[in-house]
Amino acid sequence: MAVSWQAVRKVAVPTAATAVVTSGLAVAVNVATDGGAVWAWVAVAVLTVAAFGTSLWLQLAAQPPAPTPVPPEPAVGVDVEDASAGRDMRIGQVHGPGPGVRGRRLQAGRDMTFEGTDNRGDASHP
Repeated sequence: MAVSWQAVRKVAVPTAATAVVTSGLAVAVNVATDGGAVWAWVAVAVLTVAAFGTSLWLQLAAQPPAPTPVPPEPAVGVDVEDASAGRDMRIGQVHGPGPGVRGRRLQAGRDMTFEGTDNRGDASHP
């Protein structure tokens, strides 16, 4: 499996920045605790905040992207499957929550009729 340069760069750049800031912080702490000037303690504070920022950047860069959610299939008012009739097929007086009738593998000898379906639970059919 090949790894693209862009994928490596996405993690390598924040990692390198964190390493540089952390090394600078170590040097600043060494200078400040060795009787250094006030500027060394200011550098310690600034580099501590920078180390926090680069560490956070590294964590965010290492997280995989969230999967794209799959939208749910819309609700169906009436769902008929594997139905057959010798002559006529009549489906009537069915009340359902979804917008319409879905049929799969239906077979009728002559006519197929859908009557009196009520889909009031669906906002598109008030």
